[in-house]
Amino acid sequence: VGHVVRDHDVARRFLDYWNALSTDRPGRSHDGDSMDDYVEQQQPDLFGRIVSPSMHVVFSPRKTSAMLQWYAGRMSEAIHSVHFTEAFSISQPIAEVLKANPNPIEADLVAKFRKSRSV
Repeated sequence: VGHVVRDHDVARRFLDYWNALSTDRPGRSHDGDSMDDYVEQQQPDLFGRIVSPSMHVVFSPRKTSAMLQWYAGRMSEAIHSVHFTEAFSISQPIAEVLKANPNPIEADLVAKFRKSRSV
């Protein structure tokens, strides 16, 4: 997957993140020198609604699921659409929002995802 980033600040934050990631040690550690710490220093967890329109950069990994809960909350408040990419799986908080949505296309995507995971 590739992205075109035209906003200078967003592009800089992605570059900084990838540079930090390139020096990260294998495995997950919480010793004060991990990507979790770097990520949370660069972007503390968000709370409540954000000003719209706006652009935010939020990276992972994180030590808690607070940001997943925040994403799920924002998705549940969406009026027109939600566009997101999950790298490896759909997290439980987000799956619950998608399941509760009556949109048949989204429900079909969740069902297909579940079926593919059960194989």
